[in-house]
Amino acid sequence: ITWFRDNVRRLRPEHRRPDPADRLVWAAGDAAQCDLWFPPKRIPLENGATALLPVLVMVAAH
Repeated sequence: ITWFRDNVRRLRPEHRRPDPADRLVWAAGDAAQCDLWFPPKRIPLENGATALLPVLVMVAAH
């Protein structure tokens, strides 16, 4: 079993699939960042209450 594990350990880096997130060149629109922003303004709701609601912000990489 030691021989097998040693050979698997030796061969594994050669057969590792590339991670698509590791690339250095991105075409416009290939990636986007999504964040939640909580603006400091309370929004009136239908029932008369107010709440701090999140805003989804998406930015495309260029």
